Amino acid sequence: MMESSWPSLVAGVATAFTAILYARASLHKLFDLTAFSGFVEDYQLAPRAWSKSIAVALALLETTIVAALVAPMTRPFGLLIGAALLAVYAGAMAINIRRGRSYVECGCGGPVQPINGATLMRNGALMAMALLGLVAPGNGLGAAEAFTVIAGGATLFIGFLLVEQMIANASHLKTRH
Repeated sequence: MMESSWPSLVAGVATAFTAILYARASLHKLFDLTAFSGFVEDYQLAPRAWSKSIAVALALLETTIVAALVAPMTRPFGLLIGAALLAVYAGAMAINIRRGRSYVECGCGGPVQPINGATLMRNGALMAMALLGLVAPGNGLGAAEAFTVIAGGATLFIGFLLVEQMIANASHLKTRH
């Protein structure tokens, strides 16, 4: 068993979580590009004719982020680009919320979620998680540490799914009253 430092384990868990997050997001987009193109169009930040191309580019970028997170040499790049993309998504949400267009579907995958302050905070937390992956190199983990990192990332992702569902439920309850 190799001796790992806490920062390496924390960075590894954050990286594993970010990889799972982007794998889910990219698969969601790739398996239904038509729906995702509609979400891109709903944001009204680019000409309508560009929606499909932007949707494809975003799905491919997310897939590239996942691939970058797997390889130790490209991991920092993947974490930085992943955090930056979350910031871009949050900016698009903020612009539309400011325009009074909070009925726009997030388009992130998972349960239907109109954009709101909670989705902006969620993206901020996800950006912080991606950047946390940069605190230490995740290289040279032994089998036990690698298992811990993967299990930790998966556990955090399950918690994320629960929070995401609560945000979606709160949005639905708000529209019913």
